[in-house]
Amino acid sequence: MNNIIKGLLIDPEAETIEEVEVKTENGNQLASMYELLKCDLVDCAGSGLNFLPSSCGDDIWFDDEGALRANAARFEIPGWIPIFGCGLILSHDGEGNCLSHTLTNHDIEVLKEEIIFHH
Repeated sequence: MNNIIKGLLIDPEAETIEEVEVKTENGNQLASMYELLKCDLVDCAGSGLNFLPSSCGDDIWFDDEGALRANAARFEIPGWIPIFGCGLILSHDGEGNCLSHTLTNHDIEVLKEEIIFHH
């Protein structure tokens, strides 16, 4: 089954947060994640967005080897350690499958105000 889910891409180099399409191929989003995050190995941190007005439980996917890259741009979300490279916000179901993000427009505006970018 091939379908598309919506994610929020945090790009510390461009200092942007934008909605992107994450392609699902054969029940898997990894190829699309690798392309969007510009990496070969991903990791996921959950429930770090509870400071947002909706207290959403979405996850942030990121480059697992980002901190090893020389001069990697990074970003910080309140209460987190810095994440090196891009981040991708997605939701999940009870079985761990990725779903479209659940942030409201207001959540996204708050995230844009609170996030700190570093080069």
